Amino acid sequence: MSYLIGFGHSYPSTIRRNDSDIFNYLKEHKPPNLDLFKGYNQRYVLKDEESIDEHVKISASNAINDACLEAGEIDAILGYVTCSEFQAPNSLTKVHRDLKLKKACPVIPIQSEYCSFNYSLILSQSMIASGFSKNILLVCGSNWSKYIDYNESASISISDGAGASIIGKSRKSNINLKIKDWSNHTFSDLYGSMTLSDRKKKYSIKEAPYLSVNNSVFSLNETGERAFRKVAIEGVPNLVKGRSEEHTSELQSPDHLVCRLLLEKKK
Repeated sequence: MSYLIGFGHSYPSTIRRNDSDIFNYLKEHKPPNLDLFKGYNQRYVLKDEESIDEHVKISASNAINDACLEAGEIDAILGYVTCSEFQAPNSLTKVHRDLKLKKACPVIPIQSEYCSFNYSLILSQSMIASGFSKNILLVCGSNWSKYIDYNESASISISDGAGASIIGKSRKSNINLKIKDWSNHTFSDLYGSMTLSDRKKKYSIKEAPYLSVNNSVFSLNETGERAFRKVAIEGVPNLVKGRSEEHTSELQSPDHLVCRLLLEKKK
């Protein structure tokens, strides 16, 4: 058996609200799919000179401290930093270095797009059950505010931050969280609908003064709306519903707070 025994998080101090000038293009041009991203009010974002790596390190350190462990007691680190400073290695290696984790502690980046933390959690449970590890650090961080095209609708939903957890073999007295069950749906038919890739459309600085400094940006293509609705709006409730017969007394209404659209659908 394995338990969630420690938690940590960190995020930038800068708050970007809906009245930010960076969203002027969306207000003036009303690009496609803008109706998908309703209900947002504020988001935490990195300044130009800031890096997500520091927040990833802080969240990891906080989780280790919360679990009352020493860095040397961590047997493996799983998760992902997106977008990492380098294409390889992932910035998780920097976390290993900065926290002075032991050399026998492997760095295992889990790049599974929107589910890196979830799959890291599942894999860590198996690693503990096999006897490979006693304590595993899970940490993920995102800096997508630097990798988004502010001329596209999805930009209104983007923020930055990092979170971490410790999965341990021994239960912590004041925490009793463990994985009861899990399920998965893979929508491979929607491959290419939502991507992080080189910018396709070109803008002039006069037309779009807040272009991302990075050429790689998140984007929804012409099938992006269908993908968003199928996965984010309908996918999570349907996935949980499929497990309801086995956990009828314990199942709670799923909350995957993508946007106001999901809350409206639940009503």
